[in-house]
Amino acid sequence: MLIDLFVTEYAVCFEDVQKLRSLSVGFGGCPQLTNILKNVEFDSLDGRIFIPAGTARAVVLELAIRATSAAIEYICLLSENDFPADVTALPASAQAFLVE
Repeated sequence: MLIDLFVTEYAVCFEDVQKLRSLSVGFGGCPQLTNILKNVEFDSLDGRIFIPAGTARAVVLELAIRATSAAIEYICLLSENDFPADVTALPASAQAFLVE
């Protein structure tokens, strides 16, 4: 996991490591879910379907919102532990999502 690489380089307390691990799925899922929603029509024209048949787009949007929230919390926790700015930069997909 990425967090295991991070904590070998920076001193992070056990509780924060556990919290980062719990948030890491959202951190990784945020850009993926955002791109799935953004490209759903284009992908379907090319035969790529990432949303299962019968699943409402609103369900995937709710997952993306939760993932974005977890990603932001993850990045804030890294920042609170004095990780450098290049590690704590918010992914562009999350920034765009917050603006919309």
